[in-house]
Amino acid sequence: MNIKDVAALSGLSKSTVSRYLNGGSISQQSADKIAAVIQQTGFQSNIFASRLKTNRSYLIGVLIDGFDSPSVNRVLSTISSACHDAGYQPFIMIDETGEDNKIANMRALIQQGVDALILGTALITEGHRDFLSRIKVPTIILGRTYDALPWCKIDDYSGGRLLGEHVARQHPERLVYLSMGSDDPSAGEERCRGVLSTLSSDTQVRVIEVDHVDNHGYACAAKALEWKPDYIVSASDGFCLGIFSALDAKGLSVPRDIRVASFGNHAFSSLPSISLTSIAYDYEALGRDVALKAIELASGNSIEPECCDYPIELIIRKSSVRPTTNR
Repeated sequence: MNIKDVAALSGLSKSTVSRYLNGGSISQQSADKIAAVIQQTGFQSNIFASRLKTNRSYLIGVLIDGFDSPSVNRVLSTISSACHDAGYQPFIMIDETGEDNKIANMRALIQQGVDALILGTALITEGHRDFLSRIKVPTIILGRTYDALPWCKIDDYSGGRLLGEHVARQHPERLVYLSMGSDDPSAGEERCRGVLSTLSSDTQVRVIEVDHVDNHGYACAAKALEWKPDYIVSASDGFCLGIFSALDAKGLSVPRDIRVASFGNHAFSSLPSISLTSIAYDYEALGRDVALKAIELASGNSIEPECCDYPIELIIRKSSVRPTTNR
């Protein structure tokens, strides 16, 4: 089947069928005839032939570091929904490898003819910068700031301050901050700076870096316990399961022996057995916004070059406040 066949079966001209397939204006009667033929025959327009006429693929390329975080899942889900609602198809690639492979994957998305590219990566190297400066496809950065392209991210520093102010009111004496890797300037550096900027000079602080290796949260929590802290702040709820396991292995409980607070407000955080105080970011708003901005770029429109104005909420639960002792 091709456009000529659809035109013959519907009794209409090829130009009318083409306008219908490309979203042009035709009468409702003609549209109904074409829709009936398409339904009966299973005709699908050739996306590559469409590109030759409209110079648009209605594809949005998305390259993201990993898929192992609930927050990433929420962002990608809303990117996908927003694209579909606007008549676009997201082309999502997951890449946890090195610099060269990331460039190869960006090149692969561009070769697929994407109209715009969303790049979600914590680390942008000089090689990435050079590549991004040379491509013609409009690109928006997700999850971190960038000086040469538009970007969208949550305000990690303000979230850190909001959590830190709550922690400071609990007057911790010895606090361990379990940080994301130093190659992550947002969730790694900004959250940590935000928390530490609120603490009193009376609070002794030790920062321990946690990578994304399975069970490393447990290993780092065990290392932190050697310092005998009375408070642990984690850069991600994902590390906290390891923290709780390490405390349990030592016969310690939260919040009686050690108080804990974190970022992400993952689904398990509200479980009564965990009851984890956490910063909740609106990842759905972030995903929807970055998708709509990418579509604006794909349409040749200009957008605000930067945005981190997304809701932040502190959810206080039992883990961060020492229980009152009844006498």
